Amino acid sequence: LGFFFKSLAPGGVWFYEPRETLVLVLLWAWAVRFFVAIPWDGWTVGLEREDWRYADFRAKLPSPAYWAFSFSSLHLTPTLLVWAALAPASRVLLQGTAAPPLNTLD
Repeated sequence: LGFFFKSLAPGGVWFYEPRETLVLVLLWAWAVRFFVAIPWDGWTVGLEREDWRYADFRAKLPSPAYWAFSFSSLHLTPTLLVWAALAPASRVLLQGTAAPPLNTLD
């Protein structure tokens, strides 16, 4: 998503300001940390097992309520949280060559 925002910025993908480089390096560091620090057995075992919490919610809630809960709480909320977390990064990356120089407040 960071590189998509960068492709829309003035100056394009091939010209990086120091602030943009810093944001992309931090974004990559966060992504690598996330994938390395949280092992998931699904990569080796497969996806045949479902998390017990989903089955529990499905058993406790009637079908229409489960799907509304599933969409709003299990899918939409994490998506909005990631979007909100990346909003400052998108502002930096969309400025492109029009961005002010890197300073001590960064």
